[in-house]
Amino acid sequence: MKENSFLEGQKRVMITGGTEGIGRSIADNFLLSNSQVAICARTKEKIAQAKDVFPIAEVVDLSDLSQAESFSKKVVRDLGGIDFVILNAGVHGVPIGEESTEEKFKREAHAIRVNYEAPFVISQSLRDDLKKSKGVLVYMTSQHAKFDPSKVPESAKPYAISKRKLEEFFTKFAQDPENDGILVIGIDPGPVDTKLREEIRIKGSAELSAVAQRDKDNKVLKDPKLVGKIIYKIVTERADFNQGTGGYTKPIKSGDIVRIDEHYLQ
Repeated sequence: MKENSFLEGQKRVMITGGTEGIGRSIADNFLLSNSQVAICARTKEKIAQAKDVFPIAEVVDLSDLSQAESFSKKVVRDLGGIDFVILNAGVHGVPIGEESTEEKFKREAHAIRVNYEAPFVISQSLRDDLKKSKGVLVYMTSQHAKFDPSKVPESAKPYAISKRKLEEFFTKFAQDPENDGILVIGIDPGPVDTKLREEIRIKGSAELSAVAQRDKDNKVLKDPKLVGKIIYKIVTERADFNQGTGGYTKPIKSGDIVRIDEHYLQ
């Protein structure tokens, strides 16, 4: 396969959560290919810095679904279409410190809105534009989507439930004949050294903090820059890593979920 064959010509890219971690790495790799990259995040300071790098960088609170939809439409309008949508933004939904019943309800609802409802709204908003470009839609999932909710620690349930809903929705989205032409790819990056994971380690519940500490001690956390580069290769080549060839030549079909393990890091 010709390297980056799908990137011939300037491509139009939208990335949620694009100011740091995996999202920023994906964005930087697209910039190197001379793509037009639009990012959003919720932190004003980080977006202000990003405006010097990206043609579109906006403060967007994805828990406000109207903002999610408005940003999507702005990207298509300003870029003249869309080729890649990377739904990277997410929250862990884990309680940090003591909370009231009302605060618990708000935290859980916030996790569902950001991790599931916002991607739902964005995908619906951009579906016709992605069909026109025969584009790629990527969402971030987790092994938690496969867990039995009754066996998940109480503090991790909002995250697990939101990821399960996300996988179920995009599995159906990929199977819907109305969405033919869009390549839908789920990415499970596994444990990555991000600020969200570090927050859980320092401030999360005793059970989840212990897991995060163990992962850190055992050095199993992946470098977000490397993970972002791997995801960039997968989505631009429209193919998975092939151990036999040492390249991204393994075919991917719409609806597939790619789980990044140690084979990608060798």
